[in-house]
Order: sequence, then C-alpha cells, then structure tokens
Amino acid sequence: MFGDIGSGASLAGVVISLLGLGFAILQIIKVRGEARAAREAAEAARAEIRRELTAVDLARLDARFNALKQVHREGDLRRALDHYIFVKESLRDILHRYPGLSERQKEKIRETISKLLDIESTAESLIGRISPEWAVEFNNLITTAQSELLLELGLGLGADQPDGAG
Repeated sequence: MFGDIGSGASLAGVVISLLGLGFAILQIIKVRGEARAAREAAEAARAEIRRELTAVDLARLDARFNALKQVHREGDLRRALDHYIFVKESLRDILHRYPGLSERQKEKIRETISKLLDIESTAESLIGRISPEWAVEFNNLITTAQSELLLELGLGLGADQPDGAG
C-alpha cells in the first residue's frame, strides 16, 4: 500500500514538475518577446535622437555659413578669417561624428573644405582692399558650396546612417 502511495506521489511530483517547467517556458517566451520589443523601442529612440542631432548639426553649419557671408558683406575680412575656421571645424566635426556617411557625402565635405581654403586664401590676400564686388563673389562661391553640401547631407543623413549602422 505504501508503495502505491509512493508511486502515486512520485507521479504527481513529475506532473507538477512538468507543469512548472511548461509555465516557466511560457514565461521565458513572454519575457523574450518583451525584451525584443524593448530593444526595438530603444533602437527607434536612438534613431530619432540621431535625426535630431543631425538636424542641429546641419542648422549650426548653415548658421556658420550665413555668419561668414554677413561678415563678407560688412567688408571685415579679418573677422571673416575667424569665421572660416568655425565653418571648417563644423565640417570636420560632421565628417568625424558620422562614420556612416557615404563616400560621396564624405567627398562633398572634403571638397567644400577645399573650396573654403581657396576662398579663405584669396580673402586673406585682399585684407585691407576688399571691394563690394569681391564680397559678392566670395558669397556666391560660398552659397554654391553651402547649397550643394547641405543638399547632399540633408538628404542623406537620415535615421540609419550617421552612427555607422547604415
């Protein structure tokens, strides 16, 4: 009789253990799904932050270009030389901050830096004798470079590219 009770208890123990294991497996599956959803939400948040940082960087770069053009309009080439430094630093920051840039985007940034170096060199040689015509010419060159660059970067620095994942 005790043998039958012991067998019944062992069988009941196995059934309860299997039910417990099944419940644990269901909970693990549920937790994995929740972890996956949390990971996807975190990725979406990171992508949104990258978009916002990109927008801020491009707006800052645009403002630096515009400040440089304003200094040209004022005819103050000595101050303009400082602004060239700020614009070039902003371009280099973007180049290094976003490793996911395409080769075309990187090349456009390098090309813009090169153009700015040429314009800066010419401006430096004209300190003290700049004419309004030169200021207009400088600003036309800068506006062209600015427009081409921001178009290239603004269209390509989307949610997935700046962090190197794209």
